Amino acid sequence: MQEINLTGGKKSGVLFSFGIALYLVLSYLLLSVANAVSPAGGFISIALPSLAAPIALAAVSVYSAVTDDGLVKGLRINKCSYLFYIAAALLAVGMIFGLGFINTLISELAVKAGLNITQREMVIDTLPKALGYVLFLAVLPAVTEEAFFRGAFLKGLNGAPLIGKVLIGGTFFAIYHCSLSQLAYQFIYGALLTLISEKSLSVIPAVLAHFINNALIIMLQYFNVEIDLFNPILIVCGIVAVAGSVFLTLFFSKTETEKKEKYGKEVWLTFGFGALGIGICLAVLITNLLIK
Repeated sequence: MQEINLTGGKKSGVLFSFGIALYLVLSYLLLSVANAVSPAGGFISIALPSLAAPIALAAVSVYSAVTDDGLVKGLRINKCSYLFYIAAALLAVGMIFGLGFINTLISELAVKAGLNITQREMVIDTLPKALGYVLFLAVLPAVTEEAFFRGAFLKGLNGAPLIGKVLIGGTFFAIYHCSLSQLAYQFIYGALLTLISEKSLSVIPAVLAHFINNALIIMLQYFNVEIDLFNPILIVCGIVAVAGSVFLTLFFSKTETEKKEKYGKEVWLTFGFGALGIGICLAVLITNLLIK
């Protein structure tokens, strides 16, 4: 019997499908437990189910890394120039204030079309609760999602053209969130996080950007800071910050590169081998839109 050897886009696609399938199972189990022990809208009802994705993605990422180049190389946990951390911070803040209006705009259009757009309601009325949400909804997602998408998943695309990595990284990151209102925003964000990771050859700047983005949203809600995301001045400033991030990323990118694998041309097979995961995410997205 011929041994099945998954490489390149095929491996990335399988990792995505397996990760999403495990995420789905864990979500059902943890949501059932949360509903049994906590009232809707309570801290546990939100925090406990939110562990499903970190556990699933961490398990898949670690398994992929230790069976490949080891944990550090497999997840691209490398040192990089401090300029990439500046680029990451600019990207995180710029995305919220410059492009955050996209989510609201799409949500409003979807509601007018008769679709159901559910928003997670969080009551953040104490500092301990705010810090708890930062842990569950900022720290853990930042580490595990980036370890997967900018670590194990992206490493499988090694040898592919940069534009291919950026587009695929953005596409799968957007699909993973299973949200129509966030689809465009997460595609742009995922693509730019992929760009930073690829140019820095490290997952760490992407983890920082992801954490800042999520934590800032939580803390703004805790301090009851309401921001008009349609303010043109705010949008321009945010877009300038994103542009500055891209400039730093491209201008100060490393000259050395990772070894280019011969299977880089198989990058587009990611969609075929990731079809199960894509199908699950789209099914969840459509179900959420139609069921009120």
